[in-house]
Amino acid sequence: MNRVLLLLISIFASSVSPCPLPLTVDISNGEHFDNGTIVSGGISYGPNFQMLVDGKVRGCVCDIRRCVRKCCPVGRLMFGTRCQESDISFAPLVYGDHLLNVTNDHFYYIESNECPMGLYKLEPNEPEDEFFIQEDGRLYVPSQKAFFNPEDYCTDFFIDGEGPHYLSVLVCFKEDVDPDTTTYAYGN
Repeated sequence: MNRVLLLLISIFASSVSPCPLPLTVDISNGEHFDNGTIVSGGISYGPNFQMLVDGKVRGCVCDIRRCVRKCCPVGRLMFGTRCQESDISFAPLVYGDHLLNVTNDHFYYIESNECPMGLYKLEPNEPEDEFFIQEDGRLYVPSQKAFFNPEDYCTDFFIDGEGPHYLSVLVCFKEDVDPDTTTYAYGN
C-alpha cells in the first residue's frame, strides 16, 4: 500500500512533464520500489524521472542516458518512406571534435519518428544537408548553424530504390508547413 501511495505521489509531483514526451519510454511494467523508483530495462528511474501519460508511467530515459531517436524499430530501416525489415546492424557515425569510435551501447535508441508538425529529410549527398550526430546525441547541421536535440530529429539507414543503404536524418518541422511545400510521410 505504501509503495502504491509513494508511486502515485511521485507521479503527480512529476506530472509537470519533467522531459519531452518523445524522449520517454513506457516503464509501467518495471520493478517498483518503496521509494518510488522504478527499474526497467536495467535503468533506474527515480521519481523525478517519471510521468504519467494516458495511464502509463513513462520514464525520462534521456535524462539518465545519452539518447538518439531511431526512425524505425530495431531490425528495420527506411526503404523509401516506410520501415522495412533488414539484417543491417544500426550504428550511426558519431562526432565530437572528430569522428569518434563509439560502441553501439553509447546511446539509448528510442524508436520513434513522430513529430507534431511533420518531418523533412536531409539528403547527405547535398552539401547544404551535411549533418553530424554529436557525442551527446544532438544533431549539428552546419549550413543552418543549428543544433537539434534528440526530440527534434530521428536517424536511420535509408534505401532509395535498389541503391545501397546510407545514414540520413528526418528533422521535425518547428511550425506549420507552407501549403506550397511538398512534404512526405515517413513511418511504419
